Amino acid sequence: MSTTHLVAAALALVTGQYEPPPQPTYVPPPAPVYAPPQSGIFVDIDLVPPAYSAPGVDVFYDALAPYGRWKRDPIYGRVWIPSNPNYQPYHDGYWLATDYGFTWVSNEPFGWAVCHYGRWLWRGRWVWIPNNVWGPAWVQWREADGYLGWAPLPPDGVQVVIPEKRWRFVPAPYVTRVDVVQVYVSPRTVYRRSHPLWRYTRTPRGEVFVAGPDPDHLRSRYDLYVTPTALPPRLSGRYHEDAWHDRRLREQRWREEQAEWRHQRDEQLRYQSEQRRLQEEQRRYEARQQQFEEQQRRARNEADRRRLEEQQRSIEEQQRRLEQQRRAQEEQQRRFVEEQRRLQEQQRRQIEEQRRLQEQQRQQQAVQEQQRRVQEAQRQAEEQRRLEEQRRAQEQQRQQQQAQQEQQRRAQEQQRQAEEQRRLQEQQRQQQEQQRQQAQQEQQRQQQAQQEQQRRVQEQQRQQQAVQEQQRRVQEAQRQAEEQRRLEEQRRAQEQQRQQQAVQEQQRRAREQQRQQQPQQAQPRGQEQPKQQVQDQRRKPEEQRRAPPPPGGGQSQQPPRGQEKDKEKEKGNDR
Repeated sequence: MSTTHLVAAALALVTGQYEPPPQPTYVPPPAPVYAPPQSGIFVDIDLVPPAYSAPGVDVFYDALAPYGRWKRDPIYGRVWIPSNPNYQPYHDGYWLATDYGFTWVSNEPFGWAVCHYGRWLWRGRWVWIPNNVWGPAWVQWREADGYLGWAPLPPDGVQVVIPEKRWRFVPAPYVTRVDVVQVYVSPRTVYRRSHPLWRYTRTPRGEVFVAGPDPDHLRSRYDLYVTPTALPPRLSGRYHEDAWHDRRLREQRWREEQAEWRHQRDEQLRYQSEQRRLQEEQRRYEARQQQFEEQQRRARNEADRRRLEEQQRSIEEQQRRLEQQRRAQEEQQRRFVEEQRRLQEQQRRQIEEQRRLQEQQRQQQAVQEQQRRVQEAQRQAEEQRRLEEQRRAQEQQRQQQQAQQEQQRRAQEQQRQAEEQRRLQEQQRQQQEQQRQQAQQEQQRQQQAQQEQQRRVQEQQRQQQAVQEQQRRVQEAQRQAEEQRRLEEQRRAQEQQRQQQAVQEQQRRAREQQRQQQPQQAQPRGQEQPKQQVQDQRRKPEEQRRAPPPPGGGQSQQPPRGQEKDKEKEKGNDR
């Protein structure tokens, strides 16, 4: 829980705006059920959401109380009002493409509830109406030329005009960025030339979710490759049933999710802070470079130039260190992204394993049910045979008591009946044997079908892993090609810069030689100068040639003002 939310909760308690959760005797109004739309594009999927959704709206009362207040509405019953009057739903987070469509992963501690359940209603500020119908994100989408936007979806059957500034628009290629909050654009001009997107996913149970933009459309129009992944349960508001009923378990899982969320936010903030620091160092370096060039232009003697050259070397060394730090930061960010991708893949595998185990359990239950029915039929047949034998025995005893005079004829009749009875028993035994064999054959066929189905599932998993490995290799090759191209461009730029510096150095030496030859030509031929003055004049050009070229492109250097005055005095004396 952030400091802002704690302060908001404390202010609500002090000012008396906080309302306690409802008493057990309160019966909330019936929760609304999401009505599937009548028009749009429907995509049928073979998956159902894992785990369970909220068993009722009462589970949100205690969880959302620290971040806002509950108020009784005459139309919708109890509604939740955030503590921040300027709160905007679906603002602080990012979009994750899953099997059920674009899923909103909120960075807020209460986003698992208000971004995946219920609806938002605009009444001068956002008001949340709870229900227990889960969804990846209850929003409405719009598309403009190169932009995608979304806004909260109102309750079914309610006509609400959402202000333009309450929409969120981003450039379409940036819709899946984790820091999408940094690329929001003004919706005033984009909204007026946008059109709605009606695209939904439908599960085998008849559930309909808002799917968002089509990945094929994003790839063909904006060159954005989006690969749907498995649904992360903890980030999307879906928990196991025991976690909803057991408060301690729910709080433990909430703490785990909050710790993971804090870790991700800290990593992102640390990376952004490091980027800002590097940019600030770059600006300081440029300012020092400009200051150095200004001081070099104003330098009056050789000592100042040497001092400025030392400063230039130290600044260049600092720039190299900053470049190394930037590369280390980029490598660390790449490792962090790889770790996040590995964790998502591990979560997806765990979900697939749970789904496979549940499917096996359902199949085993079906086989056990069939076996129980066969055994029940056999038991009923045995019971009928036993009752039939008892009835026949009673009939024989009654006939013996009534017809004692015809004992011989009855004996023959009894022999005939006994033969018939043995024949019937033999037929019944044969029928039972046939039923038992048919039941065994049916069971064997079902087991073979189950084994074949398991083999196909394993084959599909191996194929998917091979495709993912191939995609990873292609991405790695593309990254290496891009890195080589960037290094080649840097090498060419450095080569051009060295050539320019060499040309400027040659120009500077030519001008220096011309300036040295002019005073010598102006003197009379017959006049001889002192020996010490001639040696000084010869030593000065040599020292100037030995001096290293100034940084910053080898610009031409003007002679000091003192030297120009000395030369003018010498010319006057010669005249």
